[in-house]
Amino acid sequence: DTDLLFRKGILLDKMQRKEEAIDVMRQVLELEPQNANALNYIGYTYAEMGIHLSEAKRLIKAALELAPDDGYIMDSLAWVYYRQGHYRKALEVIQDAIRLVPNDPVIHEHLGDIYMSLGKKNKAAEAYEKALEYFYKNIEWAHSQNIKGEYIEKSIDRYTEMLFRRGHIMEQVGVEYASAPTPKGLPQDEADAYRSLLEEKKLEAMDAALPK
Repeated sequence: DTDLLFRKGILLDKMQRKEEAIDVMRQVLELEPQNANALNYIGYTYAEMGIHLSEAKRLIKAALELAPDDGYIMDSLAWVYYRQGHYRKALEVIQDAIRLVPNDPVIHEHLGDIYMSLGKKNKAAEAYEKALEYFYKNIEWAHSQNIKGEYIEKSIDRYTEMLFRRGHIMEQVGVEYASAPTPKGLPQDEADAYRSLLEEKKLEAMDAALPK
């Protein structure tokens, strides 16, 4: 039964037994070669592990052909491109994923990572802010349903990580504002106004770095 095998694979994954989980997913594919979820699982897991990236892309593209409107599979493809260093392609694909799945915190986290690799720190901070919002909503939902254990612990861990990463980025932005040079040739009053604006922007960035 492929459903039972797939569930076994997910259970092994949760136990951090990735290689065994991949073996089980391959058994699923032997029985059901067009199982998009199993194809995506293996491809995404390879991407997360940073291995077999060409094979990962092939598997995920096969999954996407079977489920072309699945935003989670699109996110997997974007993550492979990211791991391969194709950041602009990754950005293009993940933006499509977010249009389909606008409230998933991990996809917004991936978007932030991609923006960071493109040197767009403010955009990365915005994406991490969205990830924070949705991780927090997951925590609230879990509390409302009296869910405890691994799910809520992981959500809290990811929320805390996002706070740190967003704060670190905004600190960097603040430092960049503080060290930005004044354009040459400005009259003194304009130069003073420019420096005052940079100081204001630095303080805004530093304030944004603080946990709220």
